[in-house]
Amino acid sequence: MTSNGESANEVDSNLMSDYSEAVNYGFKALGNQVSGVIINFIRKKYNLRVPETFSKPELLCEAMERTLGAGALLIEKRIIRHLYGQRSSSNDLQIEVNNRQDFSRYIRDVPRRPGAVDQVHKH
Repeated sequence: MTSNGESANEVDSNLMSDYSEAVNYGFKALGNQVSGVIINFIRKKYNLRVPETFSKPELLCEAMERTLGAGALLIEKRIIRHLYGQRSSSNDLQIEVNNRQDFSRYIRDVPRRPGAVDQVHKH
């Protein structure tokens, strides 16, 4: 149980839901066709669905980079900002995503419960 009475499975489920929503938000900027290409790339190359990339964010990055080239960085930033925005009550987050490693680090470091991000990434 967490300090607010949630089980670890509930926290993980909420986090996975937030991650999926953030990826969908990021993909909206691409339109259905381009998003579909990325989704198919992940499914065919790694046998994963997009939500399953939470534990391997570098695979999502690779799929976006191969599809979008340097434009992938914009979508990665969009995903991270949305995800951290969902888990924070602050509008003053300093998020820097400059490469695949930054994206992966932010995904791996995302707080397991909403509100905890305020202490981690607020400057």
